[in-house]
Amino acid sequence: MEPAYLEFCQPGNAFYSRPLHRGEDFPLVEGALPEGWQGSIDEVWCVRRPESVALPEQGWKIHVTATADTATAILESVAEYCTARGIAFKFLRSPAMLIARNSKYADRGASGKFLTIYPRTNPELERTLRELDARHGGSPGPAVLSDLRWGAGPLSVRYGAFVLHRSADRHGRLVPSIRTPEGDLVPEDRRPGFHPPEWAEIPEFLEPALAARRGGTLQDFPYTVTAALHFSNGGGVYRGTDRDGREVILKEARPHAGLDEAGQTATARLIREAEALQTLAGIDGIPEFVELRRGHEHLFLVRAYSPGTTLGELLRQRNPLINPASPLTNAEFADFVLDVWARVREIVSQVHARGVVYADLHPGNVLVGPDGALTLIDFESSSDVADDAAQRIGVPGFRAPTDCTGPRVDEYALAVLLLTAFLPLAQTMDWDRAQPVRIWEWVRARFPVPTATGEAAVRTIQEARVAEGQGHTSTPDGALVELRRFVLGAADLDSERRTYPGDIQQLLLDDARGFLFGAAGVLWALQSTGEPVPSAHLARFVDAVRDPASLAPGFGMGSAGVALALDVLGETELAGRHRAASLTRVQEEPSLIGGSAGVALSALGGVSQGDLDLIGRHAEAAFSRAATARAPGLFHGREGIALLMVRMFEATGEHAWLDRADALVAGFVAEEPGLNPALLASPAVGAALAARELHRHRPTPELRRLIDAVRGSNEHPGLFGAEFLEHVGVLRGRAGLLLAAQALWAGDVVPGAVRRHLDVHRADLWLHAVEGVQGAGMLGDNALRLSLDYATGNAGVMHAIAVGNGDAPGFPFLAAVSS
Repeated sequence: MEPAYLEFCQPGNAFYSRPLHRGEDFPLVEGALPEGWQGSIDEVWCVRRPESVALPEQGWKIHVTATADTATAILESVAEYCTARGIAFKFLRSPAMLIARNSKYADRGASGKFLTIYPRTNPELERTLRELDARHGGSPGPAVLSDLRWGAGPLSVRYGAFVLHRSADRHGRLVPSIRTPEGDLVPEDRRPGFHPPEWAEIPEFLEPALAARRGGTLQDFPYTVTAALHFSNGGGVYRGTDRDGREVILKEARPHAGLDEAGQTATARLIREAEALQTLAGIDGIPEFVELRRGHEHLFLVRAYSPGTTLGELLRQRNPLINPASPLTNAEFADFVLDVWARVREIVSQVHARGVVYADLHPGNVLVGPDGALTLIDFESSSDVADDAAQRIGVPGFRAPTDCTGPRVDEYALAVLLLTAFLPLAQTMDWDRAQPVRIWEWVRARFPVPTATGEAAVRTIQEARVAEGQGHTSTPDGALVELRRFVLGAADLDSERRTYPGDIQQLLLDDARGFLFGAAGVLWALQSTGEPVPSAHLARFVDAVRDPASLAPGFGMGSAGVALALDVLGETELAGRHRAASLTRVQEEPSLIGGSAGVALSALGGVSQGDLDLIGRHAEAAFSRAATARAPGLFHGREGIALLMVRMFEATGEHAWLDRADALVAGFVAEEPGLNPALLASPAVGAALAARELHRHRPTPELRRLIDAVRGSNEHPGLFGAEFLEHVGVLRGRAGLLLAAQALWAGDVVPGAVRRHLDVHRADLWLHAVEGVQGAGMLGDNALRLSLDYATGNAGVMHAIAVGNGDAPGFPFLAAVSS
């Protein structure tokens, strides 16, 4: 489970969404604007600026941080100051938004940003810093990790955009950008840490603050950090040594940050963890507490280092249905799981006997040592048995329902742990009370787990979940109808930018019109699988993409992918304009997903191929920059570029393109079966797809060996041997595996060993589905919310099913181009 997704999980919303405005606004939001001022408000920010003042495009901005207790007073003071001096500013509109920004799983790069002030000149910047520091210097608030702090806070500064401009990043996404001295727009660096552009001159009056930052290391701290293990908005976890060389774990809490749902800070939870560890001292499986210590304003819990691997990682390595290279049989793996589970249950029982509820049991918090010894870690969410408290924070799937309190919280997590050790789909149980039964039936059909043990786990989970789920189909009969019905029923035709809710990429990019994560891919899949797109949906899409300049040029999120959808929808004139726009500028990024390779492939695969010379320039650029590809695989790496080289040969008949394909494919190596399933985005599948297309024109024994190693045979299923995948979508899940198999075996007979595994994946698509009155919705990546998009949700799954039925074309670009 990827923590970044948690920020976009809002109560009551079945789809990933931004934190909604909840509760009362700050009084200033409803206050009358001063004469000569204008304002605007959205779900997050309230903006105030003088009508007569033109802001520069970018510069040094000031951030002001605050706590829930200080926010109203600081806002009123800063607003009065800025208004009197004609300085533009914006602020989070409500206390609820302030808490959300500072929560444990919020974006670390945005943490602490309550107010933003836009000085027009460096003298105004300096004056504002000094005068507001005189008012509020030292006021508490979480540090803004992307900024240079002024004095003791709550003020900090960062160089960035004042006016929103967007440009394409290396992945082809349109992101907030700043302008270089040469006038080019480049993506703005918003990572945690102070990262001003190299060409941005740091004003002299900021030098003391910069020197303080450089000197802000831990002083008189008797531990040396040797490795960073984990970061959250509340702080980091580090491995280190003390002055005697003994290994320790250092757990950090940032002041006023990392809030949980009860409003507790990371510091408060760390103190609670220290108390729990001291109460539990001496229990085998509980780490030894060393001390709590302050270091550079942060609080650190120090405990003894426990060597080992997380249970989650061991389960992934040893489960033969996840990792075909596992040395364990199904029976041996079941013995391993049952032994570990029984020992975890015994440790938890002893924890309860000492009066403590663990309240954060999941596979990532169980360490298995080299000798098999178990250690439970992370007691920051623990509570007293006597308090009979609900769980305040926890991992989705393992977090108990709110009416499950006290020791029952841990009993619930133990039951989930048992079932999902075999089939790691814990998050899906939050959607349907019947899901534990389906998971247990899946497990008992494959592993020798005692019936009484499994059924007891199911009862424990179901008794804690009062609400009944609606259930979903257990076979793919009628699947396409239900998947399509859900897409059309869940669409929001009032939303131009997010008509078909999907992955968090839609929210990060503030755009959901592209092929992989947006409307283009959804409508392409509907039309390609035999569902005529309703006129209202078509009209909404055409209106949203009428201006090609409003999109990035690439395939995955831009005009090149939009053109493919418009073609199949019969909007060929607008498709041509998008294709022309995507070909106008040759990009630095060479990839298929967002760069030159995707632009060229989209143009070659369109109804009208366009100008081959212009397409060729994009292909040349992609080949020349192939070495800069950020990751291997069809979408991001050289594999997609090699496929383009073959397609260019097919379009032009020029053998020089095959020479380039040869040069790229020569570096591909087939991966061994194991934790490398045949995903459409995986390096091995990308290599085999490119090799297969090249082999049709230049057959060699080396290419045949590469292809066969990936796609398998009657004796061995190759990379199709895993029976379980965590995700269901095209990029990282079962739908992509099915599309990869179709492309790799197109025109050939699929051997029995491979076909059996493909049949399992087709049937198990429904482990990721939630059915309601509007049809069947697929859980997106991480199974925390539903998704309609092509890359992660319904659209891609229904396309994969239709392709398997022989009722739809395969993934774009994987069919030969006619010259």
